[in-house]
Amino acid sequence: MQFPICNDCAKTGVLCPKCADKLKNKEVSEFEIQVFNAIASLESKYNLSEANVDRVVDFGTIAVVLTKGNPGVLIGKGGTIANEISAMIGKRVRVIKILPDVKKTIQEIISPAFLLGINEVYKRDGKYFKLRIKKSKNLIIPETDLKNAFSTLLGGSIILSFE
Repeated sequence: MQFPICNDCAKTGVLCPKCADKLKNKEVSEFEIQVFNAIASLESKYNLSEANVDRVVDFGTIAVVLTKGNPGVLIGKGGTIANEISAMIGKRVRVIKILPDVKKTIQEIISPAFLLGINEVYKRDGKYFKLRIKKSKNLIIPETDLKNAFSTLLGGSIILSFE
C-alpha cells in the first residue's frame, strides 16, 4: 500500500514527526488521515498491497479517493471494499484514477453530470478556474461542496457555471 504518509502512520493513526509536518503544512488533512487509517485497517481482510492512494477529497456527503494505480483494488468485487470504507468514515466513497488530463479527472468525479470545459479566468484579485457543467439533475454533489473541494484540488478559486 502507498499513501502520502508512511504506512505505519496510516495503520495506527499516530503520526511520526515527518508525517506530522505534512499535516501541519497542509499536504494532508485530518480527514485524509482518517480515510488512510480506514483503508489500512482493511489490509489484512483484503489484498490491498497494490493500493496506491494519492489524495482524498472531501465533497461533503461524498469522499473521493484519488489513486494513481488500479481503482478496482480499492473498490473490490461488487464495491465491497469501498462500501466498508464508506461505513467506517460515514460518507459515501468513490474511487477514481487520476488521469494525466485534469479535465478527464474532474469529469470522472462529477459523473454522471457532464463537464463542458475548464477555463482559466484572470481578474484583478487573481486567477480563477471556471468549471462549465452541463445543466442537469444528474449532479450528485451539492454545488457548495463542489466549489470547496475543487478549489482544494486545483489550488485556486472556483467559479461554477451551469449551461
